[in-house]
Amino acid sequence: MFFAAVIISILWAKLRGGDLGRLGQVDLKGTWLVFLAFGIQGLLSWGGSLGWAGVVPWIPILAFLSYALILAGLYLNRSYPGVWAMIAGAAGNFLVIMANGGRMPVSAAAMKVLGVDTSQAFRSPNFTHQIMTPETTLFWLADIIPVISPFSQKVIISLGDILIVYGIFRMIQAVTREQ
Repeated sequence: MFFAAVIISILWAKLRGGDLGRLGQVDLKGTWLVFLAFGIQGLLSWGGSLGWAGVVPWIPILAFLSYALILAGLYLNRSYPGVWAMIAGAAGNFLVIMANGGRMPVSAAAMKVLGVDTSQAFRSPNFTHQIMTPETTLFWLADIIPVISPFSQKVIISLGDILIVYGIFRMIQAVTREQ
């Protein structure tokens, strides 16, 4: 989803006459922090698909570490337009994930809207997401918004995801704007 936001933002910048060459001049700090965080999240996803039960006790710690790295990386780049929106979105996702044992709750109702069979969605172990229950804490920050992406992908997003996408769009538009 975030990759799609980058592509659409770049296309929009080009359509409005923005200078895409300026994107190459952006001096992002701490990118290694974000890449390490995505690596940790990828390990959790991959571990879940392989059924690595040994990872289960580490889920909250690894989720905390990955979001702490993302937030630190974003904070280092807070001077760019849109980054504070990304920080707010990532913080919202971080809060709901940590409040629910290290996994993002997903609305079964949103899954049904998209035609996703809830009984099949979490058939194999999932170390990054879980079905929302009545006990879900901070449910309004969870993945509750069904969306069909511009590439026909069915996704369920959170308020935090919307803020992150807005921040990506805002940053790319600001950087590519003619001076």
